[in-house]
Amino acid sequence: NKNALCKVNLETGTAEYVCSFNDEYAFAKELYHKIEFYQDRLFLIPWRAKKIAVYHIGSGKIEYIVQDPDAVYGVPKFSESVRYGQYLYLFSAHAPAIVCLDMEKQVVDCYPECIDDFKQFTQANFGYFFGKTRKEEVAWIPSRRINCLLEYNMENNSYVKHFIGESKAGFIDVEA
Repeated sequence: NKNALCKVNLETGTAEYVCSFNDEYAFAKELYHKIEFYQDRLFLIPWRAKKIAVYHIGSGKIEYIVQDPDAVYGVPKFSESVRYGQYLYLFSAHAPAIVCLDMEKQVVDCYPECIDDFKQFTQANFGYFFGKTRKEEVAWIPSRRINCLLEYNMENNSYVKHFIGESKAGFIDVEA
């Protein structure tokens, strides 16, 4: 089964099937590409999946959180995630907003303003952010589409765009 969560025993090097994500397309590729652990849950960040998956480690139960009711299967959604306390910020690959997931309550807020602001530079509905670094409440995320480093304050959901150089070439990663 391609659409599965597996676990690896690092001492023995053996892998074991855990579960499948039945709310998603059964033969999908690259549904999720990041996992964040919070309390007794794994939050699987959508790449091509339509929903955020939440796996409860103790019970084996899977829940889904819809972050965009109009999401289309197969289109990359989120390329980066940054944790800030009980909040998980999801930064866009092709999603039309930065999403803040409250992992405690399992609800999302969307902040489209930042992505809307990038449309004038990219002629696209996304910033295509990859790579990140974080210091306290500020995440620094580079755009692969343009020569911009996004400074995003997770405390007040404000941002500053830092343009570096004169080229339209983007960046793949950043380190503090």
